[in-house]
Amino acid sequence: PVPKVGRTSTTSIVAKGYSFQSKLALLPSSSSITKRNDIFKYSTALKSTNNDAEEGGGLFKDIQINIPYLLGYIAFLSFATYETMTIPAENSEQILNAFFSDPNYGLNNINNLFSFIWQILGLYALPLACLIMPGARNQKLPATPFVIGTAFGGYGILGIYASTLKKQQEEDVPMTKSDLGWFTANVLENKLVNAGAFAFLFYLSYTTGFANALTTQPEEMIQGYMDLFQSAAIVAASSFDLVILSTVAASLIPGDLKRRGVVDSQKANLAALSTLLLPAFGLFAYVLLRPTMEEE
Repeated sequence: PVPKVGRTSTTSIVAKGYSFQSKLALLPSSSSITKRNDIFKYSTALKSTNNDAEEGGGLFKDIQINIPYLLGYIAFLSFATYETMTIPAENSEQILNAFFSDPNYGLNNINNLFSFIWQILGLYALPLACLIMPGARNQKLPATPFVIGTAFGGYGILGIYASTLKKQQEEDVPMTKSDLGWFTANVLENKLVNAGAFAFLFYLSYTTGFANALTTQPEEMIQGYMDLFQSAAIVAASSFDLVILSTVAASLIPGDLKRRGVVDSQKANLAALSTLLLPAFGLFAYVLLRPTMEEE
């Protein structure tokens, strides 16, 4: 017979082993632990993403709506849409066909004044870039694509950016060229580039026949332009585009002068007004003659 003590010891050992295995079976498996870790990591990443979204807000966080520029944008789109819907498209198509058949001189036979307006609309992106880019670093939206787009879509493109323009911060003025990007400091602030743009504006006034018609037959040219304004949507929309781009540019001049150390608001306002009295030529002249920024 097996001694009682031995039987008790063996039974006790077996019981303890069974108890250990039972407890071990109750522990989560390695695959279960892995799944729980994955769920924990996912929930942590999701929570972090949500927190970043709440704190950062992405591209549209802290965007300020500039009411005057937004109203101008709405007015431009509304006017262009209305003209397009109410005026027959035949005249606009004829004008576009004349331009595409000869981009340099095709519109001269239609009207010299409109030919000049059409040509300089694309050129307006340059002086606008000279006014916008020095103060673009504190804006929410990137200025470059909208400024480039102005050459092709006018205020239809620039209006999106202008509608979010923030006022210039006091600590940002005056500025020096060292505060600017390379292209702005070396190209847009370059007086030779500005002089070239001003000279090219005069060149367009001659190649479009505008300068000649203005001195020889101004009444006929203006009357022909007014007739086109009423009968072709593209003429009306392009003309309004030029007006609103000129107005926006004039409104940016006081801030531009502040960045250059000019604190006399009356002087700045007069400079802005002068560009409106002589559209296009006044704006290009301002960019050429404005005070130069200090190097450092």
